[in-house]
Amino acid sequence: MTAVQAVIFDLGATLVDWPDWEGDVERRWALSYDHLVAALPGGDWPDRDAYVRAMRAAELAHWECVNEERWSGPPSGLLGDGFRRLGRHPREAELLAALDGYARAVAGWAAVYPDTRDTLQTLRGRGYRLGLLSNTWWAAEWHNVDLAAHGLTSLLDEVVYTSDLPHSKPHPAVFLEVAGRLGMAPVACVMVGDRLIDDVSGALGAGMRAIWKRNDKPWSRPGAVPPGIVPTATIAALAELPALLQSWEGADVAAERCGTAVRLVAFDLDGTLLRGDTVCEGIARRLGHLERMREFERLTEIGAMTAAREELAGYYRQVTTAVLQDCLGTLRLAPGAVEGVRLLRRHDIKVAIVSITWAFAVEWFARRLGADHWIGTGLSPDGLTIAHFWPEDKARWLRELMGRLDLRAGQVAAVGDSWGDLAMLRLVGHPFYVGARPPADLAAHHLPDGDIREIAQAIVGRVAGNPARA
Repeated sequence: MTAVQAVIFDLGATLVDWPDWEGDVERRWALSYDHLVAALPGGDWPDRDAYVRAMRAAELAHWECVNEERWSGPPSGLLGDGFRRLGRHPREAELLAALDGYARAVAGWAAVYPDTRDTLQTLRGRGYRLGLLSNTWWAAEWHNVDLAAHGLTSLLDEVVYTSDLPHSKPHPAVFLEVAGRLGMAPVACVMVGDRLIDDVSGALGAGMRAIWKRNDKPWSRPGAVPPGIVPTATIAALAELPALLQSWEGADVAAERCGTAVRLVAFDLDGTLLRGDTVCEGIARRLGHLERMREFERLTEIGAMTAAREELAGYYRQVTTAVLQDCLGTLRLAPGAVEGVRLLRRHDIKVAIVSITWAFAVEWFARRLGADHWIGTGLSPDGLTIAHFWPEDKARWLRELMGRLDLRAGQVAAVGDSWGDLAMLRLVGHPFYVGARPPADLAAHHLPDGDIREIAQAIVGRVAGNPARA
């Protein structure tokens, strides 16, 4: 079975909750009316109750079309229907005022579940692409305000609202849309949602796996769901999701290991392909800033590390590219690094270098060793712009590379030496740890200060048996 590389979430009752959804409906439309008549006085408006009834009827009609025809449409369509029920043909200004009033009514209403942010952060750290797919008539901007207010925007790679599409869940087109935006085949995606029909059956029909978030909402009660919809898995809370996906990865890797050759090896650079000074220490030693660099090496907080990189970039602006490359030439490669990479290449195994250090240095070593792919922290030619690449980005980048190369976890090995490599090591079928002491829960081949050629020989021989723990 293809390994899961992307997780797609429903929004309401999955990531966030809107308290008293049905009971609050009249308040929302009443506030829409109040804003409309205040913004456009003298408009010969109907009374407030009639407006609320008409808009509520239009909203119910919208959802009936969604349920029966898998249709969707923009918010202006729903409001236009509501006005027509009042015998009016609204001008654009009237539609916009009514919509603005409704937007004000729902602003700040959503409540994020306690485990939402932690779950998304954990999955991002493991390298999954994360998406959102929501059935809604609301404007995308209204939802995006909520996501930003709750700190969720930066945790989601793609967001898709059916108000921007011609169809709604469970129509397969919307699932294919979000998978395409994530750059993933449907078979590499899993959908997580609270509705068995919309989320689960729709995802399964589009070729994805589907996880049902169990709930007691009206649409999940006995009799509300036709028989025959069976989710791939069921959870009661989002906090259960990381462990569930990890168990799937373990099963997938175990199956793939049997008779599957390794086709890609991802190496960390500092401490793995290099021993002794790191890239930044080697440059700092040459430029006379070694003690300052060693202070930076002890930093763990992202803000402080960002400031440190900006200071380093300032040092680099004072010298030529040739000087920086000369600094790299003084660094010590790990035992067997040249021979090991050459052995892998001779057996048609691709090599990647995945490092948080400067991309110009990663590329220099990649070309020296003959690696096929590489990634690091980008620095513009003028030294003024930094494209940061952090430890949590390693697994994400590798997972994306695996997707582009159509590789499963059992076809990939990774070699690292520190906590910054753990997510990458846990992602692959054949992890090797060359640091002093790996975490107890990391099932990896442990070779402290290991010879890269020996690791390559083991990989070429298609790692067999259970990995040893330190």
